[in-house]
Amino acid sequence: MGIIWARTQTVGYGYQGTVEGGRRMTRKRFVKLLMSKGIQRNVANGKAKTYISNGFSYEQAYRNFLLVYGIKSGFKKLGEAFSVANVSFRTLTKSIEKFKEGYTQ
Repeated sequence: MGIIWARTQTVGYGYQGTVEGGRRMTRKRFVKLLMSKGIQRNVANGKAKTYISNGFSYEQAYRNFLLVYGIKSGFKKLGEAFSVANVSFRTLTKSIEKFKEGYTQ
């Protein structure tokens, strides 16, 4: 692993964050990474400002965002799976009822 160091600058602009393998996590990169996840530019800039004002580096902020984003995505997929299972269960119940009706006649 390469050298890891941190450099801070005022008000969250510039190179706020760490450098790993020669890549700096700049505000611009942070915003672009959030935009790649579907976040609008203005919202991403707001999140950058909020994280920096709370003492996070851009890299820490992005890792935190990925954690929350992953949890939200997981719950969304789980909800979709339950919805599909519910529809399947209702279809199965109706089929069993129709089978019983035909069997008892």
